[in-house]
Amino acid sequence: MAAAATTEDKLLRALADACDSGNKAEVSRLLSAGALVNGKLPGAYRSTALLRASDHGHVDIVRLLLDRGANVDATNDYRSTALLCASASGHTDIVRMLLDRGASVDAINRYRSTALLRASASGHTDIVRMLLDRGASVDAADRYRSTALLCASDHGHTDIVRMLLDRGASVDAADREGSTALLCASASGHTDIVRMLLDRGASVDAINRNESTPLLCATGHGHVDIARMLLDHGASVDATKYKGNTVMIFASSRCNVDIVRMLLDRGASVDATGDFAETALQGASEHGHADIVRLLLDRGANVNAAYPFGETALRSASEHGHADIVRLLLDRGASMDPANRFAGTALRSASEHGHADIVRLLLDRGASVDPAYRFGETALQGASEHGHADIVRLLLDRGASVDPADPYGMTALMWASRQGHVDIVQLLLDRGASVDPANRDGMTALILASRRGHVDIVRLLLDRGASVDSTDNYRSTALLRASDHGHVDIVRLLLDRGANVDATNDYRSTALLRASASGHTDIVRMLLDRGASVDAADRYRSTALLCASDHGHTDIVRMLLDRGASVDATNREGSTALLCASASGHTDIVRMLLDRGASVDAINRNESTPLLCATGHGHVDIARMLLDHGASVDATEYKGNTVMIFASSRCNVDIVRMLLDRGASVDATGDFAETALQGASEHGHADIVRLLLDRGANVNAAYPFGETALRSASEHGHADIVRLLLDRGASVDPANRFGETALQGASEHGHADIVRLLLDRGASVDPADPYGMTALMWASRQGHVDIVQLLLDRGASVDPANRDGMTALILASRRGHVDIVRLLLDRGASVDSTDNYGSTALLRASEHGHTDIVRLLLDRGASVDATNDYRSTALLCASASGHTDIVRMLLDRGASVDAADRFRSTALFHASDHGHTDIVRMLLDRGASVDATNRAGRTALLRASASGHTDIVRMLLDRGASVDATNRVAGTALQGASKHGHADIVRLLLDRGANVNAAYPFGETALRSASEHGHADIVRLLLDRGASVDPAMFVM
Repeated sequence: MAAAATTEDKLLRALADACDSGNKAEVSRLLSAGALVNGKLPGAYRSTALLRASDHGHVDIVRLLLDRGANVDATNDYRSTALLCASASGHTDIVRMLLDRGASVDAINRYRSTALLRASASGHTDIVRMLLDRGASVDAADRYRSTALLCASDHGHTDIVRMLLDRGASVDAADREGSTALLCASASGHTDIVRMLLDRGASVDAINRNESTPLLCATGHGHVDIARMLLDHGASVDATKYKGNTVMIFASSRCNVDIVRMLLDRGASVDATGDFAETALQGASEHGHADIVRLLLDRGANVNAAYPFGETALRSASEHGHADIVRLLLDRGASMDPANRFAGTALRSASEHGHADIVRLLLDRGASVDPAYRFGETALQGASEHGHADIVRLLLDRGASVDPADPYGMTALMWASRQGHVDIVQLLLDRGASVDPANRDGMTALILASRRGHVDIVRLLLDRGASVDSTDNYRSTALLRASDHGHVDIVRLLLDRGANVDATNDYRSTALLRASASGHTDIVRMLLDRGASVDAADRYRSTALLCASDHGHTDIVRMLLDRGASVDATNREGSTALLCASASGHTDIVRMLLDRGASVDAINRNESTPLLCATGHGHVDIARMLLDHGASVDATEYKGNTVMIFASSRCNVDIVRMLLDRGASVDATGDFAETALQGASEHGHADIVRLLLDRGANVNAAYPFGETALRSASEHGHADIVRLLLDRGASVDPANRFGETALQGASEHGHADIVRLLLDRGASVDPADPYGMTALMWASRQGHVDIVQLLLDRGASVDPANRDGMTALILASRRGHVDIVRLLLDRGASVDSTDNYGSTALLRASEHGHTDIVRLLLDRGASVDATNDYRSTALLCASASGHTDIVRMLLDRGASVDAADRFRSTALFHASDHGHTDIVRMLLDRGASVDATNRAGRTALLRASASGHTDIVRMLLDRGASVDATNRVAGTALQGASKHGHADIVRLLLDRGANVNAAYPFGETALRSASEHGHADIVRLLLDRGASVDPAMFVM
């Protein structure tokens, strides 16, 4: 059977290649050899041969396949038919042939797109004509409610648009976003189509969900001719989008002067704006469109309009450097001093952005030089921050105050000092700027300049009397900041001016500690020469020596030691410089510290020694050096790990050998630690395992939790170590405290060579862990076919169950391992065994969508209607989960279509609830009861309506579902759809005669439900259809 399946797959794969390449002779040969003409070909979409040939345009192959019985309406996984494929690809002859052979002209794919929609969107005029001649629905809409007319209009296919209109296409049909054909064509600039649609009566002011009209779309994209045409047909000139932008604003911002003039001539409001929108004048001023600005002003635009956030046209033009517009606005009476809520006045914006000509113009026209806006920044501060010295001088000459601070406490001097503008600092100081004010973080101009490395500014500030030891809010001085950032010249300058060399910040860190940690050797030397305390410690008790040793700054370590630094000083964690350097791998520093007498076995709070640190991080040379200086070989850290365990786990064979040579215990362990042999075995270090065994390591040591070296190596797949351990006498079957053996570990993780080796050495094949899992179950669950085969060959029992009652067959079926399922069945596995929940392998495979396994189980006699403890069948499971192919297969094998679970829900109910349209159609085609009710009285229609599945609701109604069926909890389908806001379904149900005033349970109506849940569109719809208004509805 497996061989037959393989042959079938090969034939289908070859058939796919032949259809793709257009090899008719090979297609014919393969069909004669037994290739299934309607078989699903391999690939992402599982198409049939007919679909593949139709898509690629191979006419002769399409004819051959049809002559050989190909299903003309067969679909792929996206429900596309050959007709849809050929129509989209423009293969006219194939479309004609398929239609002649009875292809469904209105077949829809998963996205509800038809052949007509696909051909219209792609511009295949002849195919569109042919489809229409064969009765294609001209107004069919896809999932997004796009029609053929919308598609053709959007893509500019004029002839197709004309043809569709001539055949009665709805000119104002709208897609899901509310866009009509006219909106699409206007946005895309298709002038001829716009003219045609208008001539056919298209609504000129149709509005979509973004509140855009055709005129807004055309204007926004600069289509002047279309805008004129729409205006000639009466388009509203003051329509606004959801952000409040009018047509005028769009046109003004985008420099469409012709459209602006047209709009004004048609009476458009010149000052219209929205909640979050600028005016047309602001937009034109911001973007530099002087002609439009002049035109708008000539037509009466408010020159001082200020929205949003206080934005004016003058400020926008000033910020963007449009001097001609600034002059024009001023000439027309623009007020200079209103401030934008976020960007200040026109003067400040021009000053910040360096537009000196505009600054001068504004000042000449009387602009106030010092006003600060909401955030307190003046024009002088903006120019100082951004380095515009000429503007700074101009502002000062016009009387700008030199010392105002913004809300962050930053003055013009601070901004210039921070940014490194020496000429501006000089200028401000010459004009009397205060030198020592601090910002909100306590930083003065001196600290800001020192931190950023601006030495000339630091010198200038000091010359003008800046306090050298002033501190910020973190108590850092300029010296600490400069030392931390490595600014040597500034450190020297500050020290020359009397800076306190041992000043500390809030963390008690000194300049020496900061420079030592950051590796600034010259600064460290300078600070020491100026008397810095060599052993000063910060809040964490770290000294300069610890910092430098940890970060690997060798020259600084030497310098500090030469100046008398304490070699064994410890930080708050108890670590010394030697511990830090050993952990970080700084060999030269370790040597230096040892030469200076550092304690070789110093221990920190984690009970780590320098040797443990070096070994744990794999620093062989440092470990050797420490051992040469007498480091203890059996020191342990707080978890009980010894140096030997660290070295063995991390594959440091040289360190292991050194330790053994120095007398380290080979089997040492701690309360929560493995032995060195276990660590090396787990991590796959064969050389170390061999070395430890040669030195007498206990091969069967079992801790912690009973774990042995053999089990660790088996689970992690280290076959060479497993063989070595077995050769040295390792016991093959011991289980750890969790009941797991070496064989189970290797089987679970897929190590077939180790499984074979363990079995060859006598491992028991059927032991189970505390969860009842045997090696066979683990291998079956994880999909390791070769191991399953091997275990079965060695006599593994095929049908034992784990603690959940699952056999190897159920586990493999649930996970989708078809080859293992076949193997287990071939070895006699019970096909209908059940787990503790009553589920069979068939139910589990159906639930999880494993089509090949379902087919295999059915072929081997699995009961198609077997039920679990909830009385669910395989059909119910597959229907609920949306596995269409499995549903079809189960039905073909006789599954009961109306079988119900414990709650009396049928497959139709589950598929309708979860929105599986194809399955609903299939179940109905096979005779499923359309009005079957579950225990709560709900029908499939009720669930589909409440869940918002419009296509399913339509299908159920078409098949005769009772539109007013009710249950005792949730009322009718209309009430459910109204409550959950599904307007399309509400409309559909009303169109099919649903009682708009049905009132149950407890007197609840659809109108009350929609009102209570805030669905205004549904309320409006229900009222339009005659819903009665109950005054009690408004009583809270």
